[in-house]
Amino acid sequence: MYDSTRDNLIPINEMANSLGLKVRKHDFDDFIQETLTPDCVIKDYSHGGYLEVYGIKVKYLYSDRDYQRLINENMIKKAGRFDGKLCRPLFVFRRPDGKFTVGDGQHTACIGYLYTKQAEELVLPCQVIFHPEDRTLEDCITVEAKYFEDLNRNRTAVGTLDLLKTRIAYGDKDAIETENLLISMGVRMGDPSRPLGDVNGYDVTGLTRILEAAKVGKDIRFAKQAISIYGNLVGDDNCVKWSETQPMLGSLICGLARILYLRDTLGQGDKGYVVDTYINKYLSKKSPDDLTSGKAGNSQSHLIALSIIEKINDKIEDGDLTKRDGSVLKHKISEGEVKNAGIINPIKETV
Repeated sequence: MYDSTRDNLIPINEMANSLGLKVRKHDFDDFIQETLTPDCVIKDYSHGGYLEVYGIKVKYLYSDRDYQRLINENMIKKAGRFDGKLCRPLFVFRRPDGKFTVGDGQHTACIGYLYTKQAEELVLPCQVIFHPEDRTLEDCITVEAKYFEDLNRNRTAVGTLDLLKTRIAYGDKDAIETENLLISMGVRMGDPSRPLGDVNGYDVTGLTRILEAAKVGKDIRFAKQAISIYGNLVGDDNCVKWSETQPMLGSLICGLARILYLRDTLGQGDKGYVVDTYINKYLSKKSPDDLTSGKAGNSQSHLIALSIIEKINDKIEDGDLTKRDGSVLKHKISEGEVKNAGIINPIKETV
């Protein structure tokens, strides 16, 4: 049976209040013919056709953190007021314990709550699906998460992290394996209060790039080493250009992983040695923004790696990076050695 004590629901009004926004409220005529309450009668939802629209007060609405997206504070700030004529029906589920969870429309609900004098008493139009009374909490989350994915499949606003979170909620094996990969790398992503990955790991942004990093050299250890180096720089008070308050960039982790794989392909000779020396001695002189600025797209990590290689070669040419015995290294890292490490120059590849 459904177990309310284990749900991860947060009231919409509480979520809106957590934003700490100071807004000007206006009065709103929220009359709707029929309204629902938590003790409403269960209706058959299995018939075909459209879902019926009912009115539900904001105070009865919840957002499920297991699959819902993070609230977009900027979007709510820019709204300025609640316009009922622009309000489409929210997509809502009624769970066996009577709680209404918003599958689509949590931002609308927050805007209505914050900007109207009715606040939590505001009645919003909602299309409602009623869960059967014998459905468990896990079953409810699975059904809702799948609906959420279907609703947002063609919406560009839904990112890869949001979809991953949704698929984990309904038990998709590939999604669960992806989260386990994040855990193995010691990183976490998304809402700090309920992140994906290692709850005690480093905060990281850029899911696509962090997953790309895990494949560099077909060995996850390069990504792990890159994360360790990044973490040490962030945690070193002497590295003033690296900020502990900012999440790690997945693109930079992937670029560093490519440099570490390059070092391995160079072997135990002098060139591998100078790569290590650059990382240990000079990497901290450049901020993450310096290393990633102007580099975007599918080749982002390659461009970051190429930029670092260019800096290494400049140091070799200036005599700042030498052999182990301190003598001059006559040959810089070559294009062939770079290509052998799987680092691609997208400009040359398209010529």
